[in-house]
Amino acid sequence: MPFNRSIVASLLAASSLAFLGACSDSKKQKQAAKPPAPEEKKETIAPSGNEPEVAGAGTPEPGEEKTAKAELPLPRTEDPEKKEPPRVPGFPDKFTKPDQLTKTIADKLAAGKSADVFQFLGPEITGTPRALGFKWALTDGGYVIDPETPMQDVGEMGVLHRQALRLVAKRESGEVDREKVYLDLRRDAKSGWRVESLSSSPTLRAKALEAGLPEPLPELADDDPDDGKPAEEGLRGMAPGADTGDALTNADTFLTAVLEQDYATAVKLCDPDRVPEEKIAALCIVFEEGAYRMKAQKPLMATAVGELQTAAWIIAHVQSEKIGAQSDFGIEMSHDKKDGWKITGLNFSEMLARFAAASEAGKVPYTPLVKSPKGGESLVVYFEYDDAGITQRAQRQIEILSSILRSDPDKRLRVSGHADALGTAEYNEKLSLDRAKTVKKLLAGLGVPADQIVTEAAGENAPLRPNTLPDGTDDPTGRSHNRRAELFLDF
Repeated sequence: MPFNRSIVASLLAASSLAFLGACSDSKKQKQAAKPPAPEEKKETIAPSGNEPEVAGAGTPEPGEEKTAKAELPLPRTEDPEKKEPPRVPGFPDKFTKPDQLTKTIADKLAAGKSADVFQFLGPEITGTPRALGFKWALTDGGYVIDPETPMQDVGEMGVLHRQALRLVAKRESGEVDREKVYLDLRRDAKSGWRVESLSSSPTLRAKALEAGLPEPLPELADDDPDDGKPAEEGLRGMAPGADTGDALTNADTFLTAVLEQDYATAVKLCDPDRVPEEKIAALCIVFEEGAYRMKAQKPLMATAVGELQTAAWIIAHVQSEKIGAQSDFGIEMSHDKKDGWKITGLNFSEMLARFAAASEAGKVPYTPLVKSPKGGESLVVYFEYDDAGITQRAQRQIEILSSILRSDPDKRLRVSGHADALGTAEYNEKLSLDRAKTVKKLLAGLGVPADQIVTEAAGENAPLRPNTLPDGTDDPTGRSHNRRAELFLDF
């Protein structure tokens, strides 16, 4: 019988339909045999108001309510481990300006609410080695906020803005003891200005230690945390109780000493091998003669700090109403573990130039510091034409010198007299010696032993400026710079 393809296809199709029908019947029979599930009892749970709503969360099964609540997600925070500082009455939640923050603290201290200030700052700010003496000063130390000048803008170093709280204490002797506490402020885009750190002045820390406060552990700085070596004491911080601050603090202390004509403190902050005392004395004279003061806003700017923070360059902004001008001068600083931050260079040539420009032709110049023809720099006082008498300005310069010499009997002062080229060489030799002797006599009258002073005469042989113009005619301005006495501090 011949093979019929159409008959075979029909038989296969019929078989497939029969198999699918049997499977469907079997499934229905199994579902009919299963007992119906009890109707689920729905329970309405009244919201307590404490649980956050979770989108898409269904009603929990019986016995699972507590588990469902425990699994609710916590509100998101930027840092779950970081706790917000407690709110202190009288302190805003956000400070929009650094002055606002410092003034709020100063006002609280003026109102006698130092406890509120301590709470606001917190122990992480007031309990560091740098802050040693801050709480003591306002409690047992007898200090209060300065009612005349409670705060001061110090300057900037990197992202930090530094301001100072000024403290005063009246002693039984009648003297007024002044100190500073420095606040480093940082601006946060979200929360505004905040106190990053607090540091007492080096002298305030020393007074606190002398009063019996325990010496804190040293601050450590690890320049390379991955090198496996331990952190070193005081490289970027400082050893506890050390009479040193950071670069910006010491620069501020130095300039405060110069403004107050506190020569001894100014010298202490300088490297004696790199900053001659003549230059420090000259800066004191320039500040006093020019009536210079630090600018009120950002007077100091740390423009460069070495990679290991062992070198810094600070620009000081000053202004003088007397001269009617603003000036900048540079302060170079270096750090070592033994001496801390020291001033290693002073550049105030711009201020000196303004002094020189204030001199009229033929008059007595103002400049108190010159580059000596014999090398180096020297203090200088000037004289009127054909005169060995001391001018009022020279008088003040010599008074400053006398305090330097009296502070150290081992110091020696060498006074070299000079004259211009008018007159005979013999006359000018005698005139230059008379000028040197006049300086010595004045110093002796101010209490400096005569054996500390050596005089010499240079006559007209070492001019600072030409006595004549290029065409050979007289130059009164040049001659005015040659009528002088140079003063060298020798050791």
